[in-house]
Amino acid sequence: MVGLPQHHRHHRRRGGLAVRRRQGRAPLCDGQRRGAAHLDPGLVLRPARQRHRQLRREAPVTALPSARRDRRPRLHARLTRRLGQRGAVAVEYAILLPVFLLFVLGAMDMGRLLWTQVSLDRFVQQAARCAVVTPGTCGSSAQIETFATTTNYGLPFTGAAFALTSPTCGRQVSVTLPYKFSAPLISPDISLSASACYPVIP
Repeated sequence: MVGLPQHHRHHRRRGGLAVRRRQGRAPLCDGQRRGAAHLDPGLVLRPARQRHRQLRREAPVTALPSARRDRRPRLHARLTRRLGQRGAVAVEYAILLPVFLLFVLGAMDMGRLLWTQVSLDRFVQQAARCAVVTPGTCGSSAQIETFATTTNYGLPFTGAAFALTSPTCGRQVSVTLPYKFSAPLISPDISLSASACYPVIP
């Protein structure tokens, strides 16, 4: 074999050592110096891991009180708003309730008034017919009053005024009945009147 010159052997030896050194090196991490690659990776990374764990443990502890502090004003504002709404509703209810009750009572009184007037018209028609057909039963005002109490029309004839006349149309019966409203703020004294005339057939 032909031997290599001495300077070639020296370069070959240095190249092999460089290759072996490069192969034995560990890859560098971000921010790591070349000398830190030969150290224990646990020694380099342990402080960062400890800091990360410490931040993870301390973050919820420091975040919870601040979140609670942030929620307290919101809860207070909501409670205040709800209490204010309830107070406004109570005031509106107190103002509108009497008006609503007056409206309901007035509507009921008007319905009762119409029913009384219709019943009174029917009664005078029957009383005028009775005065012509059976004069012995309804021949005078007192008899017509008795007829009014015996016939069940459901009318309060207390204080009513009865009149029996004989105009050209025949026998006429007139009744005036006082009426009182149940609802306040309405005139309590009004009078309902009705009259009917039944012809006399000879």
